[in-house]
Amino acid sequence: MRERPFLESLKIFTVIFFIAGYFPAEAFTQENERAPGPRTVAFLYDGESPAHTEAVELITGEIEKLAEGKYAVKFSGESGGFDKDTTVQKLDDLLAEESVDLIVGMGFVTAHAVFAKKDLRKPVVLAEILDPGFFDAPYDGIASGRRNLTYLSTPYRARKNIDIFHEIIPFKRLHIMIDSIYLETAETVIEEQEVSGVEFVYIGYGETPEDTMVSLGEDVAGVYFIPSDIYPEEYNDKLIDLLNEAKVPTFAYAGEADVEKGILVGLVPKFYTKFARRVAINADRIFRGEDAGEIPVNFDAEFKIVINSRTARSISVSIPFSLLFDAEVLYPYESWGGVLTMNSAIEEALGNNINFRIRDEEIRIVQKEHLLRWSEYLPDVGYRLQYRINDSERAKTSAGLTPKWDLRNRFTLSQLIFSDPVITKIINSRQQVDIERLSKYSQELDITDETARTYLQYLIAKALLKVEADNLAATEHNLGMARKRNKIGVAGKEEIMRWESEVADRQSNVIRAESDAMTVRITLNQLMNRPQETPFQEEDVGLELTRYYIGGVELKKFVKNENMLRIFINFNVEKGLGYSPEIQALDISIGQQRRVKDTAFRKFFLPEASLDSYLDHQLRKKYYGVIPQNENDDWFVGMSLKYPLFEGGARGFGFDKQKAEMDRLIFKKELTEQFTELDIRKAVYRMYFSLPNIELSRKAMVSATGNYKIMEEKYSRGTASITALIDAQNEKFNRESQAVIAVYEFLQDLADFDRSVSRFYFLLTDEEKGKWLEDLEIYFANTRIEV
Repeated sequence: MRERPFLESLKIFTVIFFIAGYFPAEAFTQENERAPGPRTVAFLYDGESPAHTEAVELITGEIEKLAEGKYAVKFSGESGGFDKDTTVQKLDDLLAEESVDLIVGMGFVTAHAVFAKKDLRKPVVLAEILDPGFFDAPYDGIASGRRNLTYLSTPYRARKNIDIFHEIIPFKRLHIMIDSIYLETAETVIEEQEVSGVEFVYIGYGETPEDTMVSLGEDVAGVYFIPSDIYPEEYNDKLIDLLNEAKVPTFAYAGEADVEKGILVGLVPKFYTKFARRVAINADRIFRGEDAGEIPVNFDAEFKIVINSRTARSISVSIPFSLLFDAEVLYPYESWGGVLTMNSAIEEALGNNINFRIRDEEIRIVQKEHLLRWSEYLPDVGYRLQYRINDSERAKTSAGLTPKWDLRNRFTLSQLIFSDPVITKIINSRQQVDIERLSKYSQELDITDETARTYLQYLIAKALLKVEADNLAATEHNLGMARKRNKIGVAGKEEIMRWESEVADRQSNVIRAESDAMTVRITLNQLMNRPQETPFQEEDVGLELTRYYIGGVELKKFVKNENMLRIFINFNVEKGLGYSPEIQALDISIGQQRRVKDTAFRKFFLPEASLDSYLDHQLRKKYYGVIPQNENDDWFVGMSLKYPLFEGGARGFGFDKQKAEMDRLIFKKELTEQFTELDIRKAVYRMYFSLPNIELSRKAMVSATGNYKIMEEKYSRGTASITALIDAQNEKFNRESQAVIAVYEFLQDLADFDRSVSRFYFLLTDEEKGKWLEDLEIYFANTRIEV
């Protein structure tokens, strides 16, 4: 059903605002009340429509609430069928009907019919927000001044609507969509706004939304959308969809109700219940004996820009920052990229992060280094084509031993038989691959931790942004109350100025909070190696992760007292020391260094053994002399043992150096174990605080919220100072912020705990989680403590 019960029929481009005040029924003295008895309220509306039906229901409900326990109320309804003459006749009939005590009129046609009556025989309340200047409505500056007539009036803001729309879309021509029966009046009203440089084109609704779009034509810069009263709700919804499909920017006459459905921007938030209550209060005052003509008609309502960001994205319109700062933004992140969960963010970071690509290449380098080390122990086979020329005298005098020239092939073979340093390098280079893989795993843990924390920081930033936005809305509301108080003379101008200062401060906080959220978003995208402005929709983690790491069993089961807490910590210390890739890598490094040290020691007495050989095959030759030449190939095989006798003390110094390096690694491992244990214990103790702090923060928030509501009520009645209300408001939203942060602080502590024990349990399988829980229960059982 449409949420436009009092506005649908008013087609003159007035703007509806939040009700700025109310008239408490308690303000009227009992002596003005009529004697108890049934009252009959007759509704007269322009025509049958869902909007009028809902309007009747809301006003009826509010009247019944005020009448409860004082008098009975009966209700009836009449429709003018969207026809002037019929509406006038229906009004005359109701005015003549003796059983009718009050007429509640709704709609533009009905309003004109009522204003045309110079003498009303019985009270009439117009359930519309009207401007006296455009309706020739009676107005004495406070009330209608005409006996038996009251209505609601607010300053005409059609010009404000157009100015705001023009700031978004700098159009030269604006199309106005409206029911055909209101076209004439709409033209009169808009032209009186004197908007220079803008041409207005009026489009009456066709039989179908498609017909209306055809009438609209092409080259449309913007549409001022006034929903139809005559056609059903589905007609308006379909027309909105068609306008968005055509990428036509739109401004909603009816405000938030149509902006929620897809109109780009509007100026009026919902306030239907308050509006209905004001109509009911006027009716109650009349029933108590007041003349309707003396009831104030001013309905000063605060307006707020409402923007549908989903529509803005779909039609590629960018809203100016100057409007966004004061606007209520609907669907700010809906359809804004795909849904990104914390797990999917971690998976994407692990799969795409450039650091891992660098690390993979480093592992490949170390693998090739290992193969290079192996190559030192494999045979070295060489080939050489040799051509030699000797001087003739030498060849002649050599008696055939030295050729004048020869051409031969030489094949060489070298083989290292034994070298203790080379063997050590081969073994250590193979283990260096394991160290690099452990280093990559450590980096994976770091990236997982950083991604999880960044994702949680984004959730914190978004939650705090909402808190700041709510704080701004509350401050703007209190500014409205201060203006009302000033208007009735119970507050000075200084209160308004103080609240205006607070509003500016809250706006600054909102901007800062949004900047923080966007900063974290681009950081998260970088971790996943995405384009850094990639949009996504986050999924709130909630508190379901507070139990994941112990198989669904709450943490408090294992930490009921100090002894159990210490046992729980000791268990995780043991697990963490065993899982730590840094410690495992140091164990391997220590083993490598032990081999290097032992090799340096064995250099004192172990030689190196090697084999060298070659084979020569002559291809062509020329000799001088009579000595027969050897026609067979020449070959050589030799084996050598190499042992340095004295190297200037290098062997002794080298051994001492390698022993010191091994001691350094042992101490480094001991220090790493200490820091790992420290990280685990600190993380558990932080969780020991942050988990119960969630509930404590919520309790503080509830109390602060209750106190704020009390102070707000007192301030509205003039029994509390502005300072007391500001303090209560600051406390309320500070506590809200702390309650938000408390949840995510615990989850961040949880991520720190997972990193400290080198196992992110929410990424484990159910079987692995179950095994962890089983080990924990066995550990407690071995300490003779039941859980």
